Amino acid sequence: VPGIDSAETLKSLIGTTARLSFNPVLGTGKGTSPDALNLPAADQPDLTYNLDPRAVVTGEDLTDSQPSFDRNGRPAVTFRFDSSGARAFGDFTAAHIGEPFAIVLDGKVLSAPVIQSHIPGGSGIITGNFSVEQTTELSTLLRAGALPAELHFLEERTIGPELGQDSITAGARAAVVGLVAVCVLMVLSYGGLGLVATFALGMNMAMLIGLLSAIGATLT
Repeated sequence: VPGIDSAETLKSLIGTTARLSFNPVLGTGKGTSPDALNLPAADQPDLTYNLDPRAVVTGEDLTDSQPSFDRNGRPAVTFRFDSSGARAFGDFTAAHIGEPFAIVLDGKVLSAPVIQSHIPGGSGIITGNFSVEQTTELSTLLRAGALPAELHFLEERTIGPELGQDSITAGARAAVVGLVAVCVLMVLSYGGLGLVATFALGMNMAMLIGLLSAIGATLT
């Protein structure tokens, strides 16, 4: 499981019943309406959201959710609904720009982003003060919420990394051989210009690997 290195974290994720809904936010704190839903925030138990019990869309309408980055390069989460969910969500966002809506999973508010603009087409992005790990976890929970099912653990095994290390070693060897062959071909074919191109290729690889390391990306 890329991005998750703890068996207990993985079990807590896949063992969640994951009943997902998107509800309008009426306010924070205890609501006065007897029909309102008063649910705590998942990361701040002392914070209570007063929600409209009528969900705009539910996990049944969600088709996909993935960790991503916004236009400013900050970690974010993308999501996509099916055709019926897209229509309902598009109509709701068009009529409630500037207002928050809550992403509710198993009776807790995962996030309550503000609607920045009309979201047609059934896809959108959730931004906030997320880390890469948090966007991976949130997108996993959203995808899990699309299929509510209770999980019972019958057996648990931990597999060692020997096979993975063999693959990494073989891949690294192939990469080095391929890189050397390309560099030799460029130098033999283009002389000094090939040497400059080889240097540029090396700088490009160094910057790419540095960027992937900085954002904690997972190579698969």
